[in-house]
Amino acid sequence: MLVITAVMMVPMLGFAALAVDLGNWYQVKRQAQAAADAGALAGVQDLPYNAGTALTDASTYAAKNISGATTTPTTPYNGDSSKIAVTVSKNVPSIFGGILGITSETVTATAVAKKTNTGNPGAIFAYNTACGGTNGIYVTGLNNVVGNDTHSNGQILIMANNNQFGTTTYGGPNNCSLSDAGQHTTYGGGAATRDTSTEPWPADYIANPPTCTHSFTTNLTFTGAIASGIYCTTGTISFSGNNITGTNVTFVAKAFTGVDSNNVTLTGNQIPGTSGSLLFYQTGPGTLMIAGNNFSGSSIFAPNATINITGNNGIYSGFVEGLNVQISANNNIFTGIGPSVLNAASGSLVQ
Repeated sequence: MLVITAVMMVPMLGFAALAVDLGNWYQVKRQAQAAADAGALAGVQDLPYNAGTALTDASTYAAKNISGATTTPTTPYNGDSSKIAVTVSKNVPSIFGGILGITSETVTATAVAKKTNTGNPGAIFAYNTACGGTNGIYVTGLNNVVGNDTHSNGQILIMANNNQFGTTTYGGPNNCSLSDAGQHTTYGGGAATRDTSTEPWPADYIANPPTCTHSFTTNLTFTGAIASGIYCTTGTISFSGNNITGTNVTFVAKAFTGVDSNNVTLTGNQIPGTSGSLLFYQTGPGTLMIAGNNFSGSSIFAPNATINITGNNGIYSGFVEGLNVQISANNNIFTGIGPSVLNAASGSLVQ
């Protein structure tokens, strides 16, 4: 019996060691799956418009749920730009498996999420969370029509009459107010609603900057018909004279010092990883003022500045998003074809 017991102890110890390691690997597998799920659900919130941001968010949130692992996010997934896949892999050393020659095991888990509700297109977005003054969205013009969604991470202040808005949310983390001193203001859904979260940039050109085709370090002035291209400068950009036209043109500058020409018709370029067509991108602080009448253009992005529209009878067919947005003019139309500006957008795990 002693001989038989001694002989059997070796495989019994091996089975016991394997059982301990299998339990440990299974626990890490569950942790990896939870991390992959968290990463996929975080990344899908940015789809389908901000693929670069989606990849970053997926990796960040997966890493918060597991340490020492490798995360690989992929979007589009299987050709679908509304899907993101997140694979989490971790090499787990054996505890007793070395007895059987098994020193480690690589544990892998994958999750796939799909955007299930992209919300309505965005028309106007203000990032500033500060209350008071002219922060957020500030309207003093008459008879402006905002065809799609509007959101302010802070306050909304309306001081003029006969303005129309689509679905509108406001408030942000500081619980700012909506003050409507104008008459006959209408909102989609009947009333504006409070959203206490800080919504990220819906179309994030900071994470997905345009690739310049013409680069300068001087101040630029444009007149007349403008050739297609992405014009970038570390200086300023202005426009001179009336009747300015251009198709597939994008302008990136520290500041725009003179957008006061009348009868401007400009169409921007599609920037990979984002929606719509980008026309103006002001990288610096201050104010991006559009003062000319009969302006027709696509998306405007000023993450560090106030966008102030003082020209009348404009048609903004893209997406206006800035630190603050002020509408001081009359009879402008904001059709809004940007990504959703509301937190109603959602996603779910499909695999």
